[in-house]
Amino acid sequence: MRRLGGTALRAAFADLSARRPGQHDLRDAGAAGEVTGASRPWTYGDGQPLDVVRTVSRAVLRSGSGVPVSLEVEDFEVVETERRASAAVALCVDLSYSMISEGRWGPMKQTALALSHLVATRFPQDALQIIGFGLSAAPLSQVELAAIEPEAQQGTNLQHALKLAARHLRKHSGSEPVVLVVTDGEPTAHIGPDGPTFWWPPLRETIQATVLEVDQLTRYGASLNLFMLGEDPGLRRFVDAVARRSGGRVFTPSTEQLGCYVVSDYLRARRGRRG
Repeated sequence: MRRLGGTALRAAFADLSARRPGQHDLRDAGAAGEVTGASRPWTYGDGQPLDVVRTVSRAVLRSGSGVPVSLEVEDFEVVETERRASAAVALCVDLSYSMISEGRWGPMKQTALALSHLVATRFPQDALQIIGFGLSAAPLSQVELAAIEPEAQQGTNLQHALKLAARHLRKHSGSEPVVLVVTDGEPTAHIGPDGPTFWWPPLRETIQATVLEVDQLTRYGASLNLFMLGEDPGLRRFVDAVARRSGGRVFTPSTEQLGCYVVSDYLRARRGRRG
């Protein structure tokens, strides 16, 4: 397992060093980290959440209390966050049958093994949980991930995966909370009163249940980033909506670039930011 993980990690770093300018994510992230209670003026490139109260207050003090309030660039303030020393990372990987039929199964495994090896060898203080999701979701060890085979079972249960991710983050509440999702299809399953429910096209209940988990992770302060494989229009609409809702980011790597993107984003997210 160490050799497999080391080989996958070297490949990811090789892709990272060769990555061409312009191959970047589509969204800026909100900053992860412990909120300090302080704020500071916004500067170009800031990713910290906007301090709405102080921003509007500055605008009112500058221009008066008339309505509507006119905002200028110098009015904006962002929340300061304190960097954390460790990270709690949940890597949610899609195990649906489309991943094998579209040739994405091998790169997905290599990516998870690379990240697992990186955490074990360079960041042992971090807590990584790999979560596989198909009709339902379950935590996977390195060995289980390497041995798992695709099943001809339909279902992309991201809702269950995010629920397990939240459980993992809460176990490590003093660490930087990071959730990374690798998927090639929009949610088509969720856990209902009678167990997993699958339907295509996605049920409204499935989308609502998944968004509820997104909202809970966002309130917890987790960095939620999605790696979209393929060009499924339904998935594109869903991940864009999730990114806007959570302040997360969307990546659209090719299959060959997946490991590079995931490892790079983990390194960025675990650092946190301090204003």
